[in-house]
Amino acid sequence: MSHTAEEGGETPLLTPRGMRCLSAALLIIFLLITAGVLLLPGIFWDRFIYPYLWGPVLADAGLPQWQDTTL
Repeated sequence: MSHTAEEGGETPLLTPRGMRCLSAALLIIFLLITAGVLLLPGIFWDRFIYPYLWGPVLADAGLPQWQDTTL
């Protein structure tokens, strides 16, 4: 006989405390990357976001890539 979450047989994947911790961690990561792009664009944009995230998307879309692009 299988139990469902409504019957109390299964534990939730994330507890409310776990969800708050996960949300806080994701928010901190987002804020660190945003602050890094604004304060140190040469490190965050030119050396991380553009070559590893932005550039490959442009290449897959068939758009021209510009090296050393800075915001």
